[in-house]
Amino acid sequence: PHYLIESKHPTTDWCYVRFLDFYPHGVYRDMTNEEKAWFAGIIDGEGCLTCGYRSDNRGIRLSLSLEMTHKPTIDKIKMWIPNMGYYRRVRKVGKTGWRIELRNKQAVPIVEMLCPYLITKREEANIWLLLADTVTNGGPNHKITETIKQKRTKLMSQLRALKRIDFT
Repeated sequence: PHYLIESKHPTTDWCYVRFLDFYPHGVYRDMTNEEKAWFAGIIDGEGCLTCGYRSDNRGIRLSLSLEMTHKPTIDKIKMWIPNMGYYRRVRKVGKTGWRIELRNKQAVPIVEMLCPYLITKREEANIWLLLADTVTNGGPNHKITETIKQKRTKLMSQLRALKRIDFT
């Protein structure tokens, strides 16, 4: 995996996580297998794993997001993963939607942790993780090889095909 649990807080159930390779430090609460399965079920039904090109053309942007009107569910997940972005949006039908999101390197260990519990989005998650493996920490002047570009294009096409979205 791209992460390992560095230590557990002595009085709480928080885990301090050290991300390997190019991943920044982060923190998330240790979850039981039942909680991971529940979270994966929510992601299977309401979540979204996306990948697209960055607006500055310097690479790809990966995202794990979840939006729903049931705020207690969002709050529960936010409690486990406090560094998730948190948004409120009023929908056209008058209901308030709540959205949480992790982008890029912060999302990878969460997707890896949930992958064994996913059912309908497991194939998407596996392709998404392969795309994450093509991301490097070379900075803005880092040159991406043609092989990496071709691999990304192929994986992005596979991900789009699974989502049955026509981008043409």
